Amino acid sequence: MFIVIFFPMNNQILAQGYEIYELTNKPSKDNSSSDKNNNSRLEFYDLSQRLYNTSYFKNGELKSKYGDGTPIKITLDDLNSLETLNISDVNYKEVKLITLSLENESDLNSDVDLSGLSELSKLKYVFIKCYFNADKQQVEQAIISPKNKIRVFYTFVNPS
Repeated sequence: MFIVIFFPMNNQILAQGYEIYELTNKPSKDNSSSDKNNNSRLEFYDLSQRLYNTSYFKNGELKSKYGDGTPIKITLDDLNSLETLNISDVNYKEVKLITLSLENESDLNSDVDLSGLSELSKLKYVFIKCYFNADKQQVEQAIISPKNKIRVFYTFVNPS
C-alpha cells in the first residue's frame, strides 16, 4: 500500500525539477527531431545537476572553487562576471557549461554576447537562471540567441 501511494507523489516531485526551456533558432516541425532533442539533453542535465570541478564568480571576481582540477563548469552570479572570463589568466578550455544568474528584469535588457568566449573551446551549454517573475516570451525575445554549437537553456527560479 505504501508503494502505491508514494510512487505517484515521487513522480510529481521529479517532474517539477525539469522546467528547463531551450532557445532555438527555429521551431522544429516534426516529432522525431524533438525526441532526438530531448535525448540529447542528458549531458546537459548531468552537467547542470551534478557536482563537477566548478569556478564561481561574483561581481567580476573569482568567489570560490569546487574541486582541485581544471573547471568543467563556471557559475556566474551576475552579468558583470561574464566579461571576467575574457581577461582571466585561468585555463577554462575544458569548460562545457556556464550557468548565468539574472537577478532582475533589467538584466534582460543587457547584451549577452557569446562570441567573446573563444577561449572556451569545449563550451557546449549556457544555462540561464532567472530569479524574477517573467514569462517565456520575454526571456526568449531578450536573451542571447544560440551561437553555432552552443545550446542555450533557461529556467525560472522562485527563491524561497
